[in-house]
Amino acid sequence: MSRSKLATGIIVGAAVGGLISLCDRDTRNQFVGGMKKAGSGTSYYMKNPSEAVHNLRDRYENIAGNLSQGAESALQIMNQVQDTLEKVSSLDDDQQQ
Repeated sequence: MSRSKLATGIIVGAAVGGLISLCDRDTRNQFVGGMKKAGSGTSYYMKNPSEAVHNLRDRYENIAGNLSQGAESALQIMNQVQDTLEKVSSLDDDQQQ
């Protein structure tokens, strides 16, 4: 029961906060502009569904490529750190002998 009240409270709080923020003219204008832009974009993609699929595929490939490059970079850094730690460890071993 408390989860239901928590979720309801979060939703009501967000709605009230959103309504209060719309009292500011700049925020209201930005919101209206964003809604118009979203509406025109939705209308365009409803008329051109193949374009929507193409754009979605391009974005997915772009994100996947960026993630792959990031993972490769992270692995290279970890290998460099490992090499450095091995060199430091071997220097310590040499100095102890």
